[in-house]
Amino acid sequence: MIILNLLAKVSKNKYIRRSVLIILDIIIINFAFFLSLLLTNHDLIQSFKADIISFSTIAGIIIYFISGQYKPITKYTVNSSIYKILIRNITLVFLIFIKVKLLSNSSLNNNFYITLLALLTIFIIVSRVFLTDLILFTIKFESQKRNKYESIVIYGAGSAGIELFASLKYSKSKKVIFFVDDNKNLHNRKIGETSIFEPSILKKYKNKIDFIYLAIPSISWERKTEIIKKVKNHGIKLQIVPSLEDITSGKSNIDLLKPLNITDLLGRNPVVPNKKLLKESIENKNICVTGAGGSIGAEICKSALEYNPSSIILIDNSEWNLYRINEELKSIDSNSEIKPYLANLCDLNSVKNVFDNNKVDCIFHAAAYKHVPLVEKNPINGLKNNLLSTKNICEVSFLKKIQKVVLVSSDKAVRPTNIMGASKRLCELIFLDYQAKTIHQNPSEFSIVRFGNVLGSSGSVVPLFKKQISKGGPITITHPEIIRYFMTIKEAAQLVIQSSSISKGGEVFVLDMGFPVKILDLAKEMIQLSGLEEKTEQTPNGDIEIIYTGLRPGEKLFEEILIKSNSEKTEHPLIYKAYENAEFKFNFSQKFEDLIIHIDNFDETQVFQNLSEFVPEWQLSENIKEFLG
Repeated sequence: MIILNLLAKVSKNKYIRRSVLIILDIIIINFAFFLSLLLTNHDLIQSFKADIISFSTIAGIIIYFISGQYKPITKYTVNSSIYKILIRNITLVFLIFIKVKLLSNSSLNNNFYITLLALLTIFIIVSRVFLTDLILFTIKFESQKRNKYESIVIYGAGSAGIELFASLKYSKSKKVIFFVDDNKNLHNRKIGETSIFEPSILKKYKNKIDFIYLAIPSISWERKTEIIKKVKNHGIKLQIVPSLEDITSGKSNIDLLKPLNITDLLGRNPVVPNKKLLKESIENKNICVTGAGGSIGAEICKSALEYNPSSIILIDNSEWNLYRINEELKSIDSNSEIKPYLANLCDLNSVKNVFDNNKVDCIFHAAAYKHVPLVEKNPINGLKNNLLSTKNICEVSFLKKIQKVVLVSSDKAVRPTNIMGASKRLCELIFLDYQAKTIHQNPSEFSIVRFGNVLGSSGSVVPLFKKQISKGGPITITHPEIIRYFMTIKEAAQLVIQSSSISKGGEVFVLDMGFPVKILDLAKEMIQLSGLEEKTEQTPNGDIEIIYTGLRPGEKLFEEILIKSNSEKTEHPLIYKAYENAEFKFNFSQKFEDLIIHIDNFDETQVFQNLSEFVPEWQLSENIKEFLG
């Protein structure tokens, strides 16, 4: 028992472990040296000089240390390091050969060097195997003593599954009980002593399995969905290895498993960005992001930083959000200058001050109030923030002749049914109005990007559902038939950046987001992914109930992404562009000034009337219709 405890301490403390290995290697070098002499030059043992032995020992430890022999964790060493051990020993024996031939009077035959190389390599490998087995034995002993571990099944008996199995082999808290794989040629075969079965066996052992680890990092979305459905039907928790891209880029390791994310169930493969477009948009440019502390703005900043901009100017009116994104960006290893500005974009002088003191090549305007119910209850302040900030950004960009100006808009701007959507549509019209002005020798290019619902952004249904599930329910959905298009927050940020490279001015860019997702189905998937059961009339003992609260004012059952159906392909196969030029029977600038005056006077009647003139397709809610009489 004392020896086992001692071995456990040696394994955990890297300094003690390295010291033990160095002492062991000193003994091995000396023993191998003398044994080689005995076998090949036994008559020289008595007369052999100690300085050669000392040189061999010191040189060996230095070579082993510099080449990293003591860095790997002992229990993972053997398979990956045999060739490295051989190369180290060849180097050591060669140095001994030079020392003996050139700097010593001693003479040794060539058999000595061959024997020494063989003995050194054999003894070091055997010592590592022995230590590995000892550590493995202590781990198994501790696990059996506790009699508590998680039973793991690895889905996928390919190279990733085998590598994951190797890393879990030494876990004190997890035990791989078997593999499953869809490849019939692998069924009933073994990896070591662990069997491979067909997936149908999961039903038989579902009550004995704690986790299934999906170890197929290169898997397509379609394939992953099939497997998820199989596993989910058995009520077993699932975790997945990182993507092949994250593993090969060094961002993650094969054994850094993550819980299944709801983004894995969105009905399509992730949209891969065109890195050429990202680089063209960002590299060596001075980038400005408004609303930089918000969920979309922050992701744009992080994505942009990967492509080496000269500087990123962060603008936000929230001190906490600005502080948070500034600290996060500063923690990233980059040569780009980060410039945070706490500024109110509704104040034109504040906006001018930022751009008077900075060279800017491209602006991503993400600042806006986006929460439909809040803007619906606070229409004046919501409209003032969204419209004035956009107007001021466009005005300063136009005056400063900033090359690229991109508006982050929303699918709610298409035939809007709420005030937030109407405000975003008018923001789009402001951009198009300024683009029309650039005909007169101004190089600025104003363009628009429209999103669907962004997972992970503030206000997304996914974090709301997670919170409701964690509290035991119920999950609240406004209507059982409501559907939405979804995109990940990274896809959204990359769409914005890539569009600035493609843009020539006046376009509306959208992303092919696959098929729309029914929110009810999304909620049910999340309940199942949490290892719980929906509570219904058929399953009264279920865990989480879904209740319907009714459509909120201004909420649609279906969202649209384009006003007109005529869209064109771009350089990126999943990014489309459209032109939605608007014509007005009134002076746009003068009418907009009138609208701002009514907003400043809190004259809701005039505000709504003017807004409906700018956005005639706005479908007024019953409340506003009653208000207007």
